[in-house]
Amino acid sequence: MALNNSTTKRRLLLAGICFTAIGQSHVSGAEIAAPATDDLAPITIVLPKDSSQLKMGPNVLLVRETCTECHSANYFTSQPPLDRATWQAIIQKMAKKFEMDEPSPKNNEAILEYLVTNYGQP
Repeated sequence: MALNNSTTKRRLLLAGICFTAIGQSHVSGAEIAAPATDDLAPITIVLPKDSSQLKMGPNVLLVRETCTECHSANYFTSQPPLDRATWQAIIQKMAKKFEMDEPSPKNNEAILEYLVTNYGQP
């Protein structure tokens, strides 16, 4: 695909901004502005505020601090109820696959307890 067409450039830039916006959608009310180029005017996209909230309970602040760095609260509220083993596997996957620092064993257990209690199978 030739990139010398101004319309094509604009579409590719807008697509890139949208994908970036989706990746950053956990940031409440975020604004993302595309840089201006010679033939393109700047574009500003205002994302809607994330209105979902984690259920209150023991360790909610730890979960908010640890997990919502990458995920919105909607990630948890939109999941079907998961069993303990599945939540544990998700925590481990985040640590290994995405090369994040795994919470300490104490924090890992506290996060797991919160998820099972508030978003686990009955």
